[in-house]
Amino acid sequence: TTAPSGKVQGSWKVSFDGRRYAAFEGIPYAKPPIADLRFQSLLFHICDYYNYFSGDEDCLYLNIFVPTQGNDQQALDVVIHIHGGGFMFGSGHDFLDPKYVMDRDIILVTINYRLGVLGFLSTGDEVLPGNNGLKDQITALKWIQQNIASFGGNPNSVTLTGFSAGGVSVHLHYISPLSKGLFHRGMSMSGVATNDWAIEENPLEYAKNLANLVGCPISNTKSLVECLKTRPASLLVEKTKDLYKYPPTPVCLLKPVIEKKSEHSFLFEHPYKSLVEKNVLDVPWITSVTRDDGMIISLLLYNKLDDLNKKWTEIGPDILEYRNLRHRTDISNKIKDYYLGKDGQFNDNSLNQFKKMCTDKFFTINAESSAKLQSKATKSPVYFYYFNYDKGENTFTNLFTSDDRVS
Repeated sequence: TTAPSGKVQGSWKVSFDGRRYAAFEGIPYAKPPIADLRFQSLLFHICDYYNYFSGDEDCLYLNIFVPTQGNDQQALDVVIHIHGGGFMFGSGHDFLDPKYVMDRDIILVTINYRLGVLGFLSTGDEVLPGNNGLKDQITALKWIQQNIASFGGNPNSVTLTGFSAGGVSVHLHYISPLSKGLFHRGMSMSGVATNDWAIEENPLEYAKNLANLVGCPISNTKSLVECLKTRPASLLVEKTKDLYKYPPTPVCLLKPVIEKKSEHSFLFEHPYKSLVEKNVLDVPWITSVTRDDGMIISLLLYNKLDDLNKKWTEIGPDILEYRNLRHRTDISNKIKDYYLGKDGQFNDNSLNQFKKMCTDKFFTINAESSAKLQSKATKSPVYFYYFNYDKGENTFTNLFTSDDRVS
């Protein structure tokens, strides 16, 4: 296929029901974020195919999957999927197998974006404003607008989808002025922009702590960032693990931030304020939660149940992310009493209640409130659904509770 950005070679694959589809994988959409471009926004560095760099900090890429059509060659609707992973891990190849989608008459695009320290480190000022991973997504959306027609897609019918951090990303695109005109509807599964784990309010603290870990000065942000550029990317990623206050929390260690307002800012006010003041893109939106969304968090803390019982008022605020509240000790006790009962304990018998606590705090409460706020802020339809199916062999619940688990 020849697109405005260059020639792309794909391969033929077969869908679940036997339909042939073309897979164009590993298409670079931005220049490699290496050397001087590390920690930089790539909004104006769209990639062509003629100088593709391969290395540790490789060129950002996307994948396009196109089903075969009959004689009717009208442009197909485009679905862009943004992967989850807490803004720390994952890729466009995770979780969504195109063979199950290619039986439909749609084009599927999955994208990679910078994660963790390389995508979301911020000094809270103009030196390193942050949100580079989200700005990568903007660059990918622009590339798709410019090129998707060459693959048979309709650039005027683009749907964004994502789950967890991907769902947060989708919702943030409704709020960011940079996203206007780049998509036409969206779906946020198990993640919205108002989640407590979606926005970092004190990014400089993490930047300084990381700098200390790799031997960089912290006297001013410019020298801090210049020094971090000289450190191997692998070292920065490895040392990021030492930033956790109470592993594995916070749920999202490095994440989106609120930038100082400028024409290149992705986000310059808190998403909650944007929704209340109706500063949100007026296009259709679906959001959802799953009954056991909090399971992964509760299970990651399963081997620390003794700590939870002994030091709940100390570590509860870090786990559930209300450490900045004044009456956090009283709040911790009330939360524990509500979910576990008076004098309840964290143990095997209360694991379901702990899971419910995590699901409510990290997913359900903000998803419901965001749906209500957005329905008031826009004229476009807003839908909320609750996914409760648990009979499938490969459901998330079954993977963690089956007697046939692989060791």
